[in-house]
Amino acid sequence: SYFGNAVSKVPVVATATPLATTITVGDAVLTAGALTPPTVTEGHAFSNAIVFHFTDADPAGTASDYAAAVILGDGASVTLTSTASANGQIVVNAGGGFDVQLSYTYAEELTNQTFSVQVTDAGGASTSASTSSFGVADAALTDTTPVTSYQATLSTSTGQQVLATFTDANPGASAADFTPTVTWGGPLLGTPSVFVQEISSSSTSSTWEVLGSAAYSAEGTFSVTVGVGDDGGQSVTSRNKISIAVTDTVANLGDSGPGSLRQAILNTNASSSADIT
Repeated sequence: SYFGNAVSKVPVVATATPLATTITVGDAVLTAGALTPPTVTEGHAFSNAIVFHFTDADPAGTASDYAAAVILGDGASVTLTSTASANGQIVVNAGGGFDVQLSYTYAEELTNQTFSVQVTDAGGASTSASTSSFGVADAALTDTTPVTSYQATLSTSTGQQVLATFTDANPGASAADFTPTVTWGGPLLGTPSVFVQEISSSSTSSTWEVLGSAAYSAEGTFSVTVGVGDDGGQSVTSRNKISIAVTDTVANLGDSGPGSLRQAILNTNASSSADIT
């Protein structure tokens, strides 16, 4: 400070205020590659089939960044990551990008179903692909019936007999999948019984037999034809392999009733090809 005309000098301090700046880094884009649904047959397992390929614009992306939701087309879905699982995993493709690998077994045939894959990364970016024409083939049926002859008595049940055998290339097939049809080759009494039951199965197929019983109302030798259809449209037919020889047996010398000599004579007169034993 100065007296008189002196001027007071006050120091001035300048303060700089920093500017607030926000920098936003966007998540790199994921790009869908080929969608390749599996080409498979019902009941047959497949492992680590590549079903989808994708790329990430982030060159530092790793397989552990992603999760893949797979809609399988049969009502089921799975979520896959880089961790190997029973259903598959996401892996690095040697040529660049990443592959979604799927492991699964379709229990039944499919036609024109939706199969889709959606991949999402840790930052929220996603990509997907879908088809509505996905199918699973119906396994083939093969006739394996051996040539066999049975003996039967007129008007008496044949008892349960194996009328046909066949294999299904689906090892997981069930008896409910099949509908048997039997042409007995001759006139019958009442309603015959027919059903299908499993004999054995392996990792690649299952083996089945058609069993049935009937009572013939005429004597003769009859050739049995058996057809089997499954719920997916496959079918198989066995012809001229099973024959049933029907004869009338005399059990007594009575004048009437089943097994009597009188009834055997009447049956013989009614059948041009009959034999009495």
